[in-house]
Amino acid sequence: MPVPPLVDGVLCGTECREILENGHYFYNASQIEVFEARGARGKLLPPLNDEAFQNYLSNEGSQGRASEITCQIFFVKGITASSDKLHITADAFKNLCRLHSVSPRFITGLHRQEMPASYVSYEHDSQTANRHEMWYSLISRIRREHPLDISVCNDLGNSKLPIDYASKGVIDWSRMHVWACRDLNHGKITIIALRCPQEITQSFVQEFGGAASTVFGQYPIAAHAFFIDRFLISSYDFLGEFSIPMFNLEKNKSGEMKDITTRSQDFLQLNREISQVATDYVILQASIKLLKAEHLRLKHLCNGLRQEGTASDTRYCFNEEIFEFYLSQSQMLQTYSTLYVQRANIGTNEGFALANQRDAELGLQVASMSALITRAGYEDGSALKAIQVLGAVYLPISLAASIFGMGFFNTSPNNQGQGILVVSSHWWEFILLAVALTTVTVGIMLVVFRNSKKSVATINVESARRQVFSGEV
Repeated sequence: MPVPPLVDGVLCGTECREILENGHYFYNASQIEVFEARGARGKLLPPLNDEAFQNYLSNEGSQGRASEITCQIFFVKGITASSDKLHITADAFKNLCRLHSVSPRFITGLHRQEMPASYVSYEHDSQTANRHEMWYSLISRIRREHPLDISVCNDLGNSKLPIDYASKGVIDWSRMHVWACRDLNHGKITIIALRCPQEITQSFVQEFGGAASTVFGQYPIAAHAFFIDRFLISSYDFLGEFSIPMFNLEKNKSGEMKDITTRSQDFLQLNREISQVATDYVILQASIKLLKAEHLRLKHLCNGLRQEGTASDTRYCFNEEIFEFYLSQSQMLQTYSTLYVQRANIGTNEGFALANQRDAELGLQVASMSALITRAGYEDGSALKAIQVLGAVYLPISLAASIFGMGFFNTSPNNQGQGILVVSSHWWEFILLAVALTTVTVGIMLVVFRNSKKSVATINVESARRQVFSGEV
């Protein structure tokens, strides 16, 4: 059941006032393009500044006589540097909304994404429908500034190049917010298109300018069908931006670990961005379903009022199958998007699997080298043990030979030719000198070892401290 305007004001009034007073959504100057279909001719007026736009609203059109206008579309551009800011002042936007009794729920769409909705007003006494309004959103992706150079993308030596060309420069988006109202008694159509891309505005003027504007009398929904059609084409072209980078990443089979890691990161980035773009089709399908439902409602209301003699003479007619076609096209785009996401998932998993496989191979190599080092250490230990055993065997013999080979001992033969061991009376001098030299040598070595250990510990602490404060660790 539609929400009455009074209830709309109660529910959304506070938020609307906050949005209109927030400078984040409005610019300090206005530049508004107005398309007028007057009689049998339609034209786009030159951009209007604040003063010219206020005069236009006061005079109810470029030439007055507002009753002669069959279709009136206000194109309000977005500021390129900010996806939220509109090229209109807050006062001009307030006057525009106040003049055409714009629903507060449309204004809240400036602050957050709103699902499409509609409302029908009725005469208080006769309960006859006299006004139909609706609003919806469409997402427009910004194309990159430079065309994709396929020859550069084929240079697989730099696997990050396709991502830079395909996604980072084009993933920015803007949301076109559309409000439309039809006077069911006089047949006048009023549309406010916020952040409509310039190329779509120009294409609209080419299609419906001049005598072609008479189509709005028979097909009030034609302008919205045109917007849907152009956004479908733009979405299809934009989705194609991911095909070449995806193909190049799948084609790149470099075996270097660094390239595998970079390739996995690029696939992951593509996956994230394609998933983000996929939400556009959900919003697009919701808008198409709204237009399809409102088309049937308008057809019923307009034809019913014509039979009562309270509507314009033109019978409402439109091909209902066009919205079914648009809906199937958007579902096809969503299917392609899902396919790209799955391919990106496969590429990401493949890259991480290859990286894990290389890590496992390196782990096996490290384990093999560790086993060799352990075996070499074992062999060194065995050799040292053999040296110790040999030293233990030959050291006593060497000691005895050294002692008895000194001048303190004499084994010269006597007169009878028999060997006699003669020990010098100064043998104690050897012991005294040996003990003193041993004590001094051991003391010096202990002092040297202790100082060297302290210096090494100090150097380690200082080097670790420098690494921590310099960010090397």
